[in-house]
Amino acid sequence: MEKLLGKLGYGGLGRIFYKFFYTHIGYIIFTGLHSAFMNTLLIRVTGDSAAAMKFNIISYFVMGITMALAVAVTKRTSVVFILRTGIVMYLLMYVTFFVMFDDLAAAMPIMATFSGLGGGTYWYANNLGLGGYLVDETRDKGLGLTSMAESLAGLIAPFISGTIISSFEGLAGYLVVFGLGLVVSAVTIMVSIGLTNIPLGDLNIHYGVASKIAFGNKRMHCLMIANFMKGIRMGTLLFFLNLLVYDAVASEFVVGLSNLLSGAMGVVGAMVYGRMIKESSRFRSMWVGTTVLAVGAFTLLLDGPVPIIIFSMLNSFFSF
Repeated sequence: MEKLLGKLGYGGLGRIFYKFFYTHIGYIIFTGLHSAFMNTLLIRVTGDSAAAMKFNIISYFVMGITMALAVAVTKRTSVVFILRTGIVMYLLMYVTFFVMFDDLAAAMPIMATFSGLGGGTYWYANNLGLGGYLVDETRDKGLGLTSMAESLAGLIAPFISGTIISSFEGLAGYLVVFGLGLVVSAVTIMVSIGLTNIPLGDLNIHYGVASKIAFGNKRMHCLMIANFMKGIRMGTLLFFLNLLVYDAVASEFVVGLSNLLSGAMGVVGAMVYGRMIKESSRFRSMWVGTTVLAVGAFTLLLDGPVPIIIFSMLNSFFSF
């Protein structure tokens, strides 16, 4: 595989980074298999969207707290330990799904908690890994490879899941998809074997210093507010767009197709942004993107899945 990556222009990144890279793509695949359809699953078993909404609230709440606490745990263990812990939490989520399959409404808070624990620990370790397994000379190349493969995996996995779920009656397709997720997560843990620890330097925890920088520095304060508002928007759309498509056609295949098309537009948007947007045009590009998305939101008032899918594609393209 390293030889193929070398021919594509992504060689010379180091054996350990490639192992980290394969581990990360495994994570993107198994989370991509289930994430777009967790909401539709809960709607199917409960009959309304309340359980799906609670799942997302619990998951993201736990994820935020976990990511902050992961700092202290990592200082006392290692980045590799935290990375594998995140994957194991998703593995336990899949196990909960199968053990409590006959009462998924009751399983929802447990699955959401494991999802939040997994996301919080994994993404903290992933951020450290991208810095620790690359050096300045290879960082841009490594990040480019990771972003490209992440986008492709994120495109394909939901489409495969939607196709599988739609090919079976009832909830049988979900059993297959979550079974695949279980297998891929287990394989991902095995792929991570051999990762070396990253030196952390200072083992003290500086929550107080971080708080002063976050809330005392005016620019950082504004950046946090902007990211907070962006997070609300992205979280809301991530939750509702798939539900709106599913509500319009009640087909997981169409939901998967919507994710495929939206993801493809996201890849194109990133390429266009990288080639066309310069420092002098960043502010203008923000205004253009915001205006297009604001006007495009009116398509959600139209009937049928097509306007929703079109807005999803616009949202992915102009979010950059």
